[in-house]
Amino acid sequence: NFHLVLFLRLAEIVEILPRFLMTNATNIKKILLADDDFVSLNLINRIALTIPGITTVMAKDGKMAYDLMSINHFGVGIFDYQMPEMDGIELLQKVGTLKPNMAVILCTANGDQTTIRKALEYGAFDFFEKPIQADIIKYTIELALEFKHVPKIKKQFDIKSRLENFPELHVDKTTETLFDRLGDS
Repeated sequence: NFHLVLFLRLAEIVEILPRFLMTNATNIKKILLADDDFVSLNLINRIALTIPGITTVMAKDGKMAYDLMSINHFGVGIFDYQMPEMDGIELLQKVGTLKPNMAVILCTANGDQTTIRKALEYGAFDFFEKPIQADIIKYTIELALEFKHVPKIKKQFDIKSRLENFPELHVDKTTETLFDRLGDS
């Protein structure tokens, strides 16, 4: 009798699992948070949960975040730049191959221009510095959920390099400066 109940329960789970995975795959309002600083992690979590419809999953380091990404779908990831086992940049690179539709926001306590540029080059949606400002983080999360594909599209559609393939077109200095500024942003 116990085996029959167990069998029926397993059959029920197997029937529900594909539907769960499909709804989970389309849930773009699921956010993965990774930070080795428990205070920052909880603060970002509390801020994210003020956005209607958001669910969050927290990881204590980059390795744990990567493992969670391997088995779940997330619309946005917010990762600390410096973490044990796997830092935010390494995690960002893995997102690019494992979850190309996931927007990543990096944060750090000590971000210089080189760090920020590196993060953006690897495809980060945005980058913010600690101490955490609730209104900025909330706004950035909302933007990432809405426009997470913009950095990827921008990278694929580099107008300046495409125009260089057509030497017969003349690009004036003003237009070239505009392209340079777009490329730096």
